[in-house]
Amino acid sequence: MVSRPAGGYYKYGSFVLFGNYSVGTDHSDQQTFGINIGDARSGPGTYSLYVPINSSPTNRGNSAYFARREKSYETNAKHRGTLTITRLDSVERIVAGEFRFTPIDPLTGDSVRITRGRFDLRY
Repeated sequence: MVSRPAGGYYKYGSFVLFGNYSVGTDHSDQQTFGINIGDARSGPGTYSLYVPINSSPTNRGNSAYFARREKSYETNAKHRGTLTITRLDSVERIVAGEFRFTPIDPLTGDSVRITRGRFDLRY
C-alpha cells in the first residue's frame, strides 16, 4: 500500500505530517494517518515515533497514528517507529524524508505495519 501525505508543516522546531487516502476506486476504505515530532530542531536525522510529552525540557512529544474503518492505532513505548528527515532546506523551505511505524489498537492489541512512507513538503 502506498500513502501520499495530504499535508504537513515544519514550524517552531515541530514537524507534523498527515494524510487521507482510499484504497481502490470506490473510496470505501478511507484511511488516515498522522505523525508528530515535537522537537525536530536538530534537522536531518532519525526520530523515534514515540517519545512521551515533556520527556525532556524541550520535547513536546513524538507520536504517530493510523485509522481505518472506525479502528484507531497508535504508537506507544513498545510499538514505535521512525521518521527520518533526509533534507531540511531553510532557504527553499523544503523538508523531505521517510517514515515507518507499527501502531497498535490499544483496545484489541491488533497492529498494522506502515512501511516505505515518503514525504517532500514545502513549509
